[in-house]
Order: sequence, then C-alpha cells, then structure tokens
Amino acid sequence: QIRVTIVGLCLLGTIFVAVYFNYFKGIDVVYTHLFYVVIVMVGLWYKRYVIQLAMFLGAFHIVMDYLSNGAFLMAPLLRASILLFVASGIYFLINQLECSHKNLAQVMKSVGDGIIVVDLEQRVTMLNRVAEELTGWTNDEARGKSFNLVFNLSHENAEYEVVNPVDTVLKTDHSTTSSNHAIITDRYGNRF
Repeated sequence: QIRVTIVGLCLLGTIFVAVYFNYFKGIDVVYTHLFYVVIVMVGLWYKRYVIQLAMFLGAFHIVMDYLSNGAFLMAPLLRASILLFVASGIYFLINQLECSHKNLAQVMKSVGDGIIVVDLEQRVTMLNRVAEELTGWTNDEARGKSFNLVFNLSHENAEYEVVNPVDTVLKTDHSTTSSNHAIITDRYGNRF
C-alpha cells in the first residue's frame, strides 16, 4: 500500500505542477521529465499498468498544451510519443528481468548442492531444497533472516573457529571453501 501511496502522490504532484505552471501561470515549462519518475516507479512496481499510464500522461500533456496554446503543436505529440516509447522499453526490460529471475530460481532449486542466497546485509533471500534439508529451515521461514542464524557453521573441534564464508566473499569478492572439519548444525541441533 505504501507503493500505491507514493505513486499516487507523485502522479498528483506532477499533474499539479503541469496544471499550475502551464494553465494558471501561462508559463510554458517542459514538465514532462517529471512524468518519467512516475513511469519508472509504476514500471518497477506495477509493470502491467506502465503503458496505460504513459498513454494517460501523454494525452494529458497534449490536452494541457492545447489549453495553453489554443492549438495542437508537434512538440507535445513528440513528447507524448517519447513517454510511450520509454514506458514500452521499461515494460520490455522488466519482462526480461522477471524471466531471467524465474529461470535462475529454477536452476538454483534444481542444483544438487545446498545453495543459500543472501543480500549484502547477509539476510537470506533464497534456499534451495538441499539447503532446506541441511539447515532445517524452509525457504519461506529463512527469507529475511540472518545468514548466521540459518546456516550454523562450526568446527568439529570447539577450540577452533570457522570463518563465516559470506564475510569472506563480501570482503574479497571471490568464492571460498570451508575447511574439511566444518560442521553444519541445523535448527534442531542435528550436526552434519
């Protein structure tokens, strides 16, 4: 709901700016660049409405320009076309990104090794089936939790410490391996 509120406020704000400057003040200001903010937000959050929004904003711009100048000019038609072109591009790119994300998720889920995906704050974003079995956490339960909570890694000898592999990867930007003596303890206390 916060996204709808943000988009609504931005849309109302840009429409207010357009009406105020062009219609009431009679100042010919190119305000359409403000429309791109709303178009990008809608494209990212509500992809299926981005083209309709661009059509609405383009038509709005053409009407506002007509009310200000008393004639249909080429510049507003061109700007409206550009809005539609940008919205179509955003729609296409978001579709491609979603397809890639779905394909990657399918690959990650089908791999025979345990895979835990984390964000830069070391919060779990995904576990595959093998990682669920090793940690005792389901993907839904683990999402948003700290990596260290979900993946309890220790050394078989309590005197030694195992370095968090995510810390190493984030610091060095290279993959890492754990020692042969590392033990995973699942959420129920079972050790592997």
